[in-house]
Amino acid sequence: MQSLAGQPADIAPFGEVRFWTGFDAHTIEHHRIEPEDGIYAPVDVPEQGGSHIGIEWDVPRQIERVVARFDGEAPGARDTRLQYWNHNWPTAYRGGWTDIDDPHNGGWVTAHGDVEADGDTVTYTFDPLDITELARAEDFAVFYRQTYRFRLLFTDGASRPVRGFEVYSTSTWKESAFSIAMSGSKPLPGGLLIRNGHLIAQSKRGGQISARVLGADCSRQVDAKFVPVPPDLTVVTLRAKPRDVSFAVDDLADGPIDIPDLGVTIRQAGDTRERRTGPKPVFDRILDEPEQSYERASREVPHMVKIRQGRYVPLGCDSNRQEFALRFNGHLFADKRSLKVSGRDTARLLWPGGRIDFKFPTMYPPDFRERDDAAEQSAMNGCLPVYTTRWMDRQVEFVKTDFAALICGGPENEPAKRGDEAVAVFTRVRIRNASEDPIRARFWIVVEEPEALEVRDGAIVAAARIAGERWPWHKEAAKERLTARPYERPRLRALIETHGRGEVSAASCAYPPRGIGSLPNAVAYDVELAPREAHAIELKFPFVTLLTDDELSALRQASFDAKLAEMSGYWERKIAS
Repeated sequence: MQSLAGQPADIAPFGEVRFWTGFDAHTIEHHRIEPEDGIYAPVDVPEQGGSHIGIEWDVPRQIERVVARFDGEAPGARDTRLQYWNHNWPTAYRGGWTDIDDPHNGGWVTAHGDVEADGDTVTYTFDPLDITELARAEDFAVFYRQTYRFRLLFTDGASRPVRGFEVYSTSTWKESAFSIAMSGSKPLPGGLLIRNGHLIAQSKRGGQISARVLGADCSRQVDAKFVPVPPDLTVVTLRAKPRDVSFAVDDLADGPIDIPDLGVTIRQAGDTRERRTGPKPVFDRILDEPEQSYERASREVPHMVKIRQGRYVPLGCDSNRQEFALRFNGHLFADKRSLKVSGRDTARLLWPGGRIDFKFPTMYPPDFRERDDAAEQSAMNGCLPVYTTRWMDRQVEFVKTDFAALICGGPENEPAKRGDEAVAVFTRVRIRNASEDPIRARFWIVVEEPEALEVRDGAIVAAARIAGERWPWHKEAAKERLTARPYERPRLRALIETHGRGEVSAASCAYPPRGIGSLPNAVAYDVELAPREAHAIELKFPFVTLLTDDELSALRQASFDAKLAEMSGYWERKIAS
């Protein structure tokens, strides 16, 4: 074994020789192939493409070379295909949501590479991975393949019995020596189990075990993102009472490992450093801590970064599937995917895309308040889903109040409701001149994805979809041209009530990355305010686009104050009960 140090690690002994049946994630199964007189026979499975044999591991391995030794003359280079199981690898990194492979989902991929036959032996090596083998591997030219399993698939009539495999990974062998000491009169454990390695020698003397192992040097497999734990990591398990103890051989390089609760100390041969005294166990630290208090607990809650964490509160009605979300800066949105719509829930949602945003910048040039400290938000009585958002913009104070209510009828008698009754967000915006001079204030309503908006008899309607296209018609064009694609009929987005003051008009509102040009993607409300004067407007945003005549009539007649009293009273009774 000693002579193998520094050589590529053969990981075949750490897997199991198998064949597979089934044809999809629900039916695929693995089956162990038992050797007869040291010889493994491939198995013919029609739904798997024919006669095959391979090796499977319990975690994905990185393999660089496969050697198959046959019983008798090896098949020709064209008589076998080396295939590996693949579903997501290689994949883009997305933190905790990064796609990974599993033994059920995926399919067999034929590896591109060289095949060399020599007597009873065939050696398979890989070409650099590229898009001709895996379409998503356009920038991943590695000479290994990462997979749970591989197989040799034989052409018709070419099947040969196999004496064994050698599978060389991206790791190499290295030799390590260590000792395990048991404190006091504790009995010596029963023995050692080696994962991803081989035990070279072991001895017991005076309450101590000494051992040498041939383990894997996984330095080429270290990748903090994709391979946080190297698949070939050598782990030693000590059979002991009251429980087994496992440790990674590589961890001994940082110093001795001390497990006081079990009376075990493990150190690398020749290491004279003091034992590592890790942090005091959590339960033992409890008595050292002062009595917990609300003030301390509040201080230790991590500060929310609203922009990064996308902070919002839901606006909806009980027993109803239609919900808006109110962002920390006063903007509204609704998202079909987040609501997990099904069936005909989307039949009346004529939105430009899967999500619709209503943004409310103020003044000119418009400020969209996309920063953590841009606005303050509070709930009515500290707990009711009626929210007030306040902000100042160029000596004008804006106070926006939002809540959700049913358009027709009240919120009571929940068991009798279907869950798809039309809901709207009712909004009041109080605009106050905080200066000593007259001022012209502006409040915007911007829809995204962008639409061409119009104002008709107090209704804000979308007349067309604004879409970008490259001009001229080729992918290298640097300039994007925006066009308005008319809808078959206008789509209601909101109702607006100005109470006889100010001007409402369709306008263009450009903002990064939107270069809107002259297309009217917004509605602007302008009002002249005397010093310290305030004025309020009201808006109603229906969740569904295709309102019935009765629903539209009810929405027009609904009073903000009446609906506010209705919903605040309802939620107060809910909480009190």
